[in-house]
Amino acid sequence: IGPGDVLEIAVFGLPELGRKVRVAQDGTISLPLLGNFAIAGTSVLEAERAIAGMLASRRLVNDPQVSIFVAEFVSRTVSVQGAVAKPGSYPMKGRSTLLDLLGAAGGLDDRYGDEILILRDAGGTTTKIAIDSDLLISQGDAASNVALVPGDIVMVPQAREFRVYVTGAVVRPGPVAYLSSEGITVLQAITAA
Repeated sequence: IGPGDVLEIAVFGLPELGRKVRVAQDGTISLPLLGNFAIAGTSVLEAERAIAGMLASRRLVNDPQVSIFVAEFVSRTVSVQGAVAKPGSYPMKGRSTLLDLLGAAGGLDDRYGDEILILRDAGGTTTKIAIDSDLLISQGDAASNVALVPGDIVMVPQAREFRVYVTGAVVRPGPVAYLSSEGITVLQAITAA
């Protein structure tokens, strides 16, 4: 649980104690009868036990049964930009890999480039991890399917379009376009012209 997350808290048999709350930027939440207390950095199970313990220790509820559902994981998101169907931020629920994120984003569009970049904050400095898109997508290389961490930004650059010019005894002399990720041979350029 982290700052910005939205929690749905329920106490069995006492609907008036149930609340939908957002974790504040300082990592606290506020509940009736319990006031403000820190919750960021705990797991859902730890938070359930902590709230139940506070209700029991203050003799507010006998044998409290507390359940928490994380309605929105804001603190555990990764972003994807570039040549994907649905760019944006996506919540991480458990362990997520690069292919998990690309799948959630609707997959790569047909103009993706030679590599996929993962920008990761490492203690104040940003590191860049370059993944060969052909190894990951076409060959299914497991080592290229790296685990993501909250806050990662995945950039999928579009392939750049280049032109070669074909002149001479061809039907259509002029420029022939090709993508950097595909390349082109002399025979292909002449055939296209």
